[in-house]
Amino acid sequence: MQILVALEGPMVLADGRASQLACDAVVIPSCAPHAIVHGPTRGLLLYLSPEWFADPTWVMSPSAELEEWVRLSRIAGVDQLGVASRDWPRSGLEATRSIMTALCLPQINTHIAGHPAVRELMQLLPDRLDGPLRLTALAGEIGISVDRLAHVIRSDLGVPFRSYVLNLRLHRTYQLLATHRTLTDAAHSAGFADAAHFSRVFRRMHGFAPIELVRHTQRILDDSLI
Repeated sequence: MQILVALEGPMVLADGRASQLACDAVVIPSCAPHAIVHGPTRGLLLYLSPEWFADPTWVMSPSAELEEWVRLSRIAGVDQLGVASRDWPRSGLEATRSIMTALCLPQINTHIAGHPAVRELMQLLPDRLDGPLRLTALAGEIGISVDRLAHVIRSDLGVPFRSYVLNLRLHRTYQLLATHRTLTDAAHSAGFADAAHFSRVFRRMHGFAPIELVRHTQRILDDSLI
């Protein structure tokens, strides 16, 4: 799931239905097509793991309407991040962290997902991202039917197993790139077949090539909100 905040005036966002809406902030469901039609030159984009949204209030379907994305951002006070983050990254980072911790995250259920099988799965996956992950094998290891496991993953995390694993692999690649690993090495270590595979997945999920992320954004790895 993504939180997108405009820092210098409102933006116009479009969803997969070509609906458009002007807003200052938005919470975007996992796997939901979207695009910034126009807006300010500076913004804040936060990627949050799906398990942060175990509260059904926050598990939005990718088919949720654009108005719901904006409404949810207001419930959590995400729109306040815009003013707090204008002095980025120094005091803006501190202000963003404070607001997320004090206001947004209590509204976004930060507790681990509820079903025991999902908790066990979430503990297993991070150490296995460098190889293939098959739901059938994992279900057998956990001691639950594959159909039941697939159901509770979608229910607790709001996304299917494959999408959750892709999110984990992407995040692992970002972490490795931040340590100055090559794109090929980082992609392999996160379980992608090669750098081209990672680039295809990245472009499909974000709408632009990963090199653009490196060139035009400032990424700060910060685990203090987790």
